[in-house]
Amino acid sequence: MQPGLQVKVPAGTGTYWMDLELVEADAFLECDGDGKYTDPALTAGRPLSGILLAEKEREDWVRGVTGRRVLRCASRDVVTPDALADRLRAFRITLPTSRERLFLPRRPLLAGQ
Repeated sequence: MQPGLQVKVPAGTGTYWMDLELVEADAFLECDGDGKYTDPALTAGRPLSGILLAEKEREDWVRGVTGRRVLRCASRDVVTPDALADRLRAFRITLPTSRERLFLPRRPLLAGQ
């Protein structure tokens, strides 16, 4: 089964968006680069502690209302399909063995694709 991309999770104050929904693994996968925590254009002047607390509250909400795990990966974990597969296996996620069912891209995706 293909993962869901940018999946909505209703929140008390609106909607949270999860990067990937891995239905068969009963999990969400969030893929954030270091820029989320360090790039002034992305942090909008918020301190790292505030960013991390908001992220924790969001993940607690998502886990609580969906009953699913929230897993994380960084840019280094998605540079190749093999790197992402290794990360998912580390989280005990069973990957399909046939290419037709394998949701990993044949080539790395560029930002915005």
